[in-house]
Amino acid sequence: MEENPRAKAAILEAVREQISSPESPYVGEHYKRLLDSGHDEQEVLELLGSVLAAEMWEISVQGRAFNEAQYIDRLAKLPDTSWMDEA
Repeated sequence: MEENPRAKAAILEAVREQISSPESPYVGEHYKRLLDSGHDEQEVLELLGSVLAAEMWEISVQGRAFNEAQYIDRLAKLPDTSWMDEA
């Protein structure tokens, strides 16, 4: 699938907001964990963004509510994204 630069920018902006939001402290925790493990900031933002994009896609396609437990679980698995094959 071809990458949409505007959609990617919007996802990355949403991730940046989540990192500093008191409503989603787990995003900031995983951001720091990935940086501390040697990943560069852009890669970390894109990894976090892949989880957010998958959650948003599932919400829109499946018509379900946000699944915070699944979201946190997927963040915890990063940098492994093999779960994407199962989603």
